[in-house]
Amino acid sequence: MRQPPTAATARSLLAAVRAHFGIGQVPLAAYLGVSGSLVAMADTNRRELPTSALLRLVPLAVALPPPWSNAPPDPAPTVMPAPALPPLPDVPAAAALQHRLRICEGELLRTSRALARAAHPVAQARRLLAVLPAMAATLPPDATRAHRQLPFLEANARDYLRPEPTAARALLTIRVAALHHEIGWLRDWLPAA
Repeated sequence: MRQPPTAATARSLLAAVRAHFGIGQVPLAAYLGVSGSLVAMADTNRRELPTSALLRLVPLAVALPPPWSNAPPDPAPTVMPAPALPPLPDVPAAAALQHRLRICEGELLRTSRALARAAHPVAQARRLLAVLPAMAATLPPDATRAHRQLPFLEANARDYLRPEPTAARALLTIRVAALHHEIGWLRDWLPAA
C-alpha cells in the first residue's frame, strides 16, 4: 500500500505545504489568490507563484519541518516499555512460540500501517490549525476570496479531530503497544525455549 506524501518527500515548496497541512489545491489556490491551474503547475515545479502568493505562503512555509525550514520535526510516537517477564513455563514446543511470533509481527505491521494512515490527516489538521492565525494575519483586507477560505479550512481540519476517529486511533495505538509487548516476551522466551 502506498504511503501518503510527506513534506520530506515533496519536490516543491507548494507540494510540501500541501502534504504537511493536508490542504487541497483548490482551497490553497483560493487562499493564495491564484488559479487552481497555477497551483497545480507550481506543485510540480512547472510554474512559479507570483510574489503576492508567495508572501501569503510564508506562514505555512516557516512551519514546515526540515529540510524546508528550521521548524522542529513532529515528535515520534512513543511506545510504552514492556513490563517484566513472568517466568517461562517448561514448554517443549518452541515451534508454537515461533509461529505466534510470526503472527504477531505480521499483525504489528498491518496495525502500525493502519495507525499511520489514521494519524496522518490528524497531524495535518493540528498543524493547519496552529498556523491558521498566521495565515489570516498575512492576508490584506481586500482579499475576500482568501478570507472566505479560512473558515472552510478550519472547519475541515476540525472534522479530523472529532472524538469518533480519535477513539479508533486510540484502539489502534493500544493494539500496537500490546503487540510490541507480546513480541518482546516471545523474543525473550524463544532463546530459553
